[in-house]
Amino acid sequence: MPVGAPIAPRRRRVAATLLLAGWLRPAAAAIVLPPRAAAPEPSAPDADAPPARSIVIPEPSADEGGAPAELTQRAQAGDVGAMVALGYYHYRHPSEPQAAALTQRWWQQAAQAGDARGMAALGYFLATRGGGTSNMPLARQWLERASALGLTRALYLRSVVERRSTGPRAAQQATALLEQAAREGDVMALNDLGVERELAGNTGAAIDLYRRAAQAGLDVARQNLTRLERREQPSGDAVARLRTLANEGDADALLALAQRYHRGDGVPRDYARAITLYQRAADAGSSRAREILGLIFSQSSSGSDVSGAWMEQLAGRISVASDWGQARRAPALSRPTRVSDPLADWIKPLNTPTIGK
Repeated sequence: MPVGAPIAPRRRRVAATLLLAGWLRPAAAAIVLPPRAAAPEPSAPDADAPPARSIVIPEPSADEGGAPAELTQRAQAGDVGAMVALGYYHYRHPSEPQAAALTQRWWQQAAQAGDARGMAALGYFLATRGGGTSNMPLARQWLERASALGLTRALYLRSVVERRSTGPRAAQQATALLEQAAREGDVMALNDLGVERELAGNTGAAIDLYRRAAQAGLDVARQNLTRLERREQPSGDAVARLRTLANEGDADALLALAQRYHRGDGVPRDYARAITLYQRAADAGSSRAREILGLIFSQSSSGSDVSGAWMEQLAGRISVASDWGQARRAPALSRPTRVSDPLADWIKPLNTPTIGK
């Protein structure tokens, strides 16, 4: 090509040559995309797969151990309900660093802000474990203030605190407070008053109190009610089970069956049969049966004749297990059970009046 030839014609010839060789494509040519594949139908969730999390757990705060940071921030911002909840968190986690101090700190702030629930919780905590040492005068002051504000649970907590004290006056006050809390419908007071009535021998009143507390959802009251109803209404199945095991030579079953015939408990009263069963139980190794036989024949002149009046008198003195199968398989339920932690439902809705700061 001669030097100085025009540039534009030369470019056109090069472009045409490359186009024919397949190196270039026309600029205006449209790019055709392949058809989009249809989205697959969502498959049914795997029954064995773990459920997806829908609750985000807040990160722990730096100065409150494992307490949720959001709850701590709300308490620090003056939210009284958060103060009560945060104190409860530390109360339920006593192994964490400074748990006792933080429990007292947040409940004290809630109490000072006028929250009755904070007052009652602080009073109970100071009376029972606050920092390892109790402060009964201050505890009573906070509990009495919470009671004055109308918090029924404070009455029950006062009864628990007084029951731990010594002396007849404290015992009388504990009973009076417990009865008042039960009259006002506190579910834990209903159960514990049922325990008092059962220990005093008033089974009917105990059953009524346990039933009311159980209907309100208290598990320990439901257990107490089941145990007591089984004792008062022995089932034929239980007696049949005792007979089966007694025929196999089971010493405990022989003793329990003898006691039933002695007292007429679920079976007709039969003193002669009761004595025979006591003797078989003693032969099988029951020391209790030997003790009862000693009492039975202590009033016999010949060692063979026994007065029916004496057997009847003994029937009222002999301590009998409420239900043999229940006592053997579940000893924890063989006696009335009080509430183990009076603050167990503390973050559930309660009547929580608040006074001005």
